[in-house]
Order: sequence, then structure tokens, then C-alpha cells
Amino acid sequence: MTHEDKIKVVNYLKSIDVKKMEFFEEMYDHIVTSYQSRLNKSESINEHITHVIQPGFGGVKGIKRVMKSQQKLRQQIISKRAWNLFKSYLLKWPTVLTTVLITLIVYQLNLLFRPKDVLLVIMSFSVLVPVLVVLTGQARFYRQCKIQGRPYSSSDLNARLLLLAAFGTNLVNILLNLVANVIWGAQKNGLEMMASYPVVQISLSVLFILYALVMIQLLKEKFIFRIAI
Repeated sequence: MTHEDKIKVVNYLKSIDVKKMEFFEEMYDHIVTSYQSRLNKSESINEHITHVIQPGFGGVKGIKRVMKSQQKLRQQIISKRAWNLFKSYLLKWPTVLTTVLITLIVYQLNLLFRPKDVLLVIMSFSVLVPVLVVLTGQARFYRQCKIQGRPYSSSDLNARLLLLAAFGTNLVNILLNLVANVIWGAQKNGLEMMASYPVVQISLSVLFILYALVMIQLLKEKFIFRIAI
């Protein structure tokens, strides 16, 4: 297979909007392998894509359906892993001791500072740190792709993790706006009201800290900061 043929495969994948590393490399390898083992040796790479690859997937739409199916499955796997990590802090020994320690620390902080301020700081750091880590990692990954001249500049795995990291910011918005308005009325300050109930304030503080710990652990396990040379 010539260098020109490989460039044509890359350009084809770009033309059908395959931009993420995982599916791009999978499709690239599939097309190259299929072309190298073709029965008709006089068949060009463009002809092979048109008459063999695309029909095998049910056309371009079929290729995109497979891509979206893989993205959905990857999101489910990541979410399941995150949920299992979160449950371990609540139910699994000795990880549950971390939760107990965090609860005691939050309780002591409430004695030293205003519960409202404690809750605000914890919520802010818990939702911002994972997002900043993901965005920094994506920037590093993008730079590596450009340095190595890759035909893609992002990873679907990283994109799925960003969605999960953004869950924390969405949750804060829901708690401070929708829930507060429904329970206490639109004229009430949601943060102050939640902080005025010790059980609610401590529970939320602990849950947000656990969320941050889970996200950081998940990012350490799965996030792609660099690509293989």
C-alpha cells in the first residue's frame, strides 16, 4: 500500500467527519487491512472504499451509526465505573473510612467558619478542579497531536470524561436554582437555606468532595494526556 493510498484513507475519514482518535484509528486500520487483503489487486483504494467498505457498513450513515454506538457504550462504561467508585466511598471497607474522615473535617470546619462559606468553597472547588484537569489534559493532547502530525486532535474518551466532569457544575446550578426555588421560594437564597440545615449542609459538602475524589481517580485511570509515538 503506497503512501498516497494511506493519505486517501485519511482524507476519506476526514470527509465523513470522523475526528476522534479511537474510531479514526479503528476505521483506518480496518480499511487498510481490508484493502491489503482484497481479491481484486487492480482495484484502487477509492474503488475499494466505495464498493467494499461503505456497503459493508450500510453506507456513510452506517459508519456514523457504529461510531455513535461506540461513543454511547464508552459513556456507559465510564459512568458505571464512576458510580462504582462513588459507591465504594459509601459502602466498601476500608474506603468508607475516607467518607467518615471527610464528614468529621467538614463538621470541624463548620465550627471554625460560617457553614455557608464552607459549603460554597467545597462546592466550587469540587466542580471546578475536575473540569480544569480535563481541559488541561485536552489541551496537552491537542498539542501532542499537532506535534506528531496526527489527522485528529481529540479523543472521544476525553470528551466522555468532560461530560461527566461537567455534571458537577450542572448539579450546582440545579441545587442553587431549581431545587431552592421549588422548596423555599424564588425570594430565598438557595445557598443560605441549604447551609442553615446542618444535616443538609454536611451531606452536600461530603457528597461534593466525594464527587471530586471520584472524578480525579477516574481521570487518573482513563484520561489520555499523551498519544503513543
